[in-house]
Amino acid sequence: MRDEKGKLMKGSIPWNKGIKAPQIARAKTGNKNPMWNGGIIYRNGYKFIKDRKHPSANTKGYIRSSWLVVEKKIKRYIKKGEVVHHINGNKTDDSQSNLYLFKNTGLHTSYERNYRITCKKWIENNLNLKVN
Repeated sequence: MRDEKGKLMKGSIPWNKGIKAPQIARAKTGNKNPMWNGGIIYRNGYKFIKDRKHPSANTKGYIRSSWLVVEKKIKRYIKKGEVVHHINGNKTDDSQSNLYLFKNTGLHTSYERNYRITCKKWIENNLNLKVN
């Protein structure tokens, strides 16, 4: 029962007293889910692998597979600020020969800038094309 202000009065019995809520189906997670693909996802062109225990894993427990390949090669975790570079530009090609570790973003940025300038000059000189 409610009073004139619409508030429940003391001693009134709730409408759902004694009614049990239906069992809510629990979401199937991990390999129990039919959509499970082995813990591999692709975001922004990069391949991510599920590894909840890795110190650099994101909040969902995923880490870039390229990082794992480089870490295995150098036998340590990648430090904050280091950048893994895909030499051929294909973000899903995580072979050791295609990955290079830069010490910081500044070195990576200057490499990218110089590489693009060199490619632009080569195209203009050898193919007689004007590149913007």
